[in-house]
Amino acid sequence: MKPSFYNMVIPVEKNKFILYNTLQDTILLIDDELKEALESNTVPKEYTPVLKKAGMLIHDDTREDLMYQFMYYSRKYGASNTYFIVLPTYACNLACPYCYEKAGTVLSHSMDAETAESASLFMKTVVKENRSSSILLKLYGGEPLLNSEAVFTICDALSECAQKSGAGFYSVLQTNGTLITEDIIDRLAAHLWTVEITLEGDKEYHDTIRVYKKGGGTYEDIMNAVQLLLTKNIHTALRINASDSHHLDVLLKDLKERGFQDKRLSLYITQTSDFGLNQFFTDDVLCLRDEKKSIALIPELRDVVEKNGFRQNLTTYDSLQRKKVLPCNSEKRGMYVIDPYNDVYLCFFTAGQKEFSCGTIGRGGTILWNPYFYEVMSRNPLEFAECRHCVLLPMCGGGCHIRAYNQKGTYLASHCGNIKELAEERIKSYLRQKYPERFGGLK
Repeated sequence: MKPSFYNMVIPVEKNKFILYNTLQDTILLIDDELKEALESNTVPKEYTPVLKKAGMLIHDDTREDLMYQFMYYSRKYGASNTYFIVLPTYACNLACPYCYEKAGTVLSHSMDAETAESASLFMKTVVKENRSSSILLKLYGGEPLLNSEAVFTICDALSECAQKSGAGFYSVLQTNGTLITEDIIDRLAAHLWTVEITLEGDKEYHDTIRVYKKGGGTYEDIMNAVQLLLTKNIHTALRINASDSHHLDVLLKDLKERGFQDKRLSLYITQTSDFGLNQFFTDDVLCLRDEKKSIALIPELRDVVEKNGFRQNLTTYDSLQRKKVLPCNSEKRGMYVIDPYNDVYLCFFTAGQKEFSCGTIGRGGTILWNPYFYEVMSRNPLEFAECRHCVLLPMCGGGCHIRAYNQKGTYLASHCGNIKELAEERIKSYLRQKYPERFGGLK
């Protein structure tokens, strides 16, 4: 037996260390004696079963690079779960200052009936070719309900496709919440798995950010929409952009007063960046600063959630690695973003930037993939010198291919970004969240 190459040892307190295996996503707490035994490959027999089960101790002839390659290919090319993000329109009825559409030209094009039909045929073909067991559809924008007819067309088509193939169908409507009516809910109820709506915090703060183009805040209209959705028994997910604990605290108190502590309501807390998409893909220093700020804020925000009695509504991750093995879903077969022109993208954040389109859907749902598609789909981080012998490879999968292209001029290259600076802090942050009674005071 030998120690895994993918073991990380992180000191946490005197004579205590976190032992984390990046390949298997397993964590143990060890002492100095066991740490030294692993480093010298003299592990006492009584520890062998536990370490072996965790993938931290492996057989001498084990090729972990091949194990990673198998896991990578399985996730990259396994398309039993097909995922479509469809933008029925680029238009929006709000004027939020941070919207990605404001980073450049403001887009407003919408799908017409023929475009929506062609997109539906393309998606049905993908499902059939991939023999998908489940179909996840996310309707985005712009504001998708500004083009409700296209939404109805696409939902009806994929629902029918799922019924014929025996696949599960799960649709998510990501909306600003201002156009939700009883008629729209009744029309979509049979298809909807979740409705996602974004809030910026309490009413006073939210209404300075999420404002109508014609003027005026949106908070009360959104609250009315949430009430209607819960009354109709539709699962509702509130994405809360929390910049500090005060605005979150006031918001949660209001949700409680409105009786929204409901099992059909879930909360997802995130933070917005104060820079645009161009910097997001090119400036690693800004991204590092942003993530450090986010990690530092998490404990404070979670305390506010628990204090207000919303712990059971909070969406959390049981796995440390949200992007296990692959850098993200944009490199996964069967995951496509379709915009109102029927241009297809791999990465949602590049929608509308034609240089990152991997093809355009034609009449009848046909598509001719371009070279960009094949470069990304053939990307393998084990071919990159910086990744091949890196213990962090399973945590980043070679990094973002868009950032690699912007910095190195090719998609077939690695992008380390801030993973090396933040890996240990991410692990500690996970432990603080997952096991607060044991690691709540972990620095």
